[in-house]
Amino acid sequence: MLTFTRVVACVFNLIRKSLQLEISTFLTRIKCSNASKQAFSQARKKLSADVFKLLNAKLITEFYSDNVINLFKGHRILAIDGSTLCLPDTKE
Repeated sequence: MLTFTRVVACVFNLIRKSLQLEISTFLTRIKCSNASKQAFSQARKKLSADVFKLLNAKLITEFYSDNVINLFKGHRILAIDGSTLCLPDTKE
């Protein structure tokens, strides 16, 4: 069953393979019956862009709230992945 939560979670799962393979892998991981790529596409089409705007606002609010943050030598360490950066092969 492609519930709202499952569709949003699958969208956030960053598709790297074929859509059907990603859907099958994701739904198997959460122990849910499989769905076709057509069913997923129809469910995804029903999502409003406002969902992602609201989730982003919530994430930003939580990120900048007064949480206890572990520091490393006085610095906050953040890691970001998912993009490729090509640098020239020079001494600089």
